[in-house]
Amino acid sequence: MDGVLCDIAAAYQQAARTHPDVAFPQSIPGLFASLRVIPGAIEAVAELRSNPRLDVWILSAPSTRNPACYSEKRIWVEKVFDYPLAKRLILASDKSLLRGDVLIDDNISGKGQDRFEGEVLHFGSSRFPTWASVLEHLRRRLRFLSADTGATEREAEDHTAPVVATRPAAAWRVRSVEVLPDYCLRVVFNDGTAGVVRMKRLIHSDSAGIFSALSDPARFGDVHVELGAVSWPGDIDLAPDAMHAAIASSGEWIP
Repeated sequence: MDGVLCDIAAAYQQAARTHPDVAFPQSIPGLFASLRVIPGAIEAVAELRSNPRLDVWILSAPSTRNPACYSEKRIWVEKVFDYPLAKRLILASDKSLLRGDVLIDDNISGKGQDRFEGEVLHFGSSRFPTWASVLEHLRRRLRFLSADTGATEREAEDHTAPVVATRPAAAWRVRSVEVLPDYCLRVVFNDGTAGVVRMKRLIHSDSAGIFSALSDPARFGDVHVELGAVSWPGDIDLAPDAMHAAIASSGEWIP
């Protein structure tokens, strides 16, 4: 909620300037009820709520320094959105206690975000700087899931299409990736298969193509999992099915 739907940072800074004698500006009554909306948030939430395949909730860690925020957050949601969404407001200091497929948060740790079982989209980061980038990612994910369940891409983009029950994610999709020395990666797949991908030979070869950009260690370290594949910014990714077959056989893959 804070920093994703409403601009808590601006309100905090203004309160600190206006009330320099208050040790915890977030404790000032009325602060949470009057927060400005993050650009694009209202339209984005409307799009997500209109899709019958999605179950949208608001999860927020309350400020324990301001008991009033518990009610003010509730007031804010109904004022900006509506009463039905206010009924879907969850306040929890540890966000890992909640279960879901996707958590959109302005932090990746500090309130249990790093232990959340689903995918965490770091709002405000270079990868997800705005709601437009978040929506594009979620649209792609919906199309991807539809392909897994046999639905057509047209159905995935049609908000009136029936809800499609998803099957367990394919075993060869990547669950996590970790950077190792010497242009290597450690990957773990959905079925628990784990091993090492050795990228050095490919990256420094004459046929490296787009992978030559990964010769920069900082660029190589910007690896992440996107839609079940090992990926880098710039539409660079590795085929997870081939990777899984090799690692399941020998424990490593050298593309």
